[in-house]
Amino acid sequence: MHANWKGNFVRRDGFLEAPAADRSLLRLILFVALFVVLATAAGWIAIRAGALLGALLDAQFTAPKGQLDFKLLYESRLHGWMVWGSDLGVVADNLPTFAWYFAISAVFALLLRRLYRRPLKTWITASASFRWRLFWAGLILFGVVYSAGLALQGTLAPAGYKPALGWLRGEPWNVAIFLVAMFFMVSFMAAAEEFLFRGWLLKELTAFVPNYYFVFLVSSAAFALAHRQFEFYRMAQLFLGGIALAWAAARLEGLEFGIGLHTAWNMSFALVGQDRSVKIDWHPGERFLPKMMGSPLSAAEWAVLIALSLAALALVELVFRWRLLRSLLRLDAQ
Repeated sequence: MHANWKGNFVRRDGFLEAPAADRSLLRLILFVALFVVLATAAGWIAIRAGALLGALLDAQFTAPKGQLDFKLLYESRLHGWMVWGSDLGVVADNLPTFAWYFAISAVFALLLRRLYRRPLKTWITASASFRWRLFWAGLILFGVVYSAGLALQGTLAPAGYKPALGWLRGEPWNVAIFLVAMFFMVSFMAAAEEFLFRGWLLKELTAFVPNYYFVFLVSSAAFALAHRQFEFYRMAQLFLGGIALAWAAARLEGLEFGIGLHTAWNMSFALVGQDRSVKIDWHPGERFLPKMMGSPLSAAEWAVLIALSLAALALVELVFRWRLLRSLLRLDAQ
């Protein structure tokens, strides 16, 4: 299992080993410049299309009749103001973000294919095809661990905390739509981030700086900064999570486990994470958006979240080293 491995943890000529042709600074600069320009334009259009779809969903299913006009519904979705706490309302909240991810992912994939002139699969896995068993393993294993961690975090929350479980109180059909729609959107957005930060960025950095520890640190820092959540504990959690996801890509020769793990991370938080905005300043009939007022996480709560990021590293090693799991996931046969 360890034959032909660098430093006993990254395989030679494996997923992270970029072809010599990738060491082109001019192409890298051209790629980044084109991506910034085209993704900005495509994202601008997509987020407005998503806001329009979200407003239509609001108007049809979630908004109290006669309280908010369509223009205000559209503006609330465009600017990311979460108005309705229902299951379908949460779907509408996420439509602009999903549309933005879809647009920039399409631009990213198109540029990769045109400028690097090799199959997109080579940026996703070293295997002959996408390994769905690894994806489901990451999703299920980390979903259980992360949900348990969030439950523990809830016991440390201040008085007035309640889990974000409002979606359970909806109509069964709406709950089913919510779960399917959220899983599809969350998994796509997780895959897009893995494609960018652990597919392209990690491999490009390796092409120029063949020091895996350095590229892990740089790609994880970029991942944390890209989320633009600059609270110290949040940045620490994102950075450590980025390290775990980079480690998964290196150890397991592809993005499949990381995509599943990333999906579980976001989906668990969406389903059972903390609702820190329980109190809503809203009076029926008033024509302004409700003000959401919550409380910041305590140091103990953040410690749990950071520990969960470290737990992701342990899961990667569990999958890599446990013979039974390797056999079930057919890692040695690929």
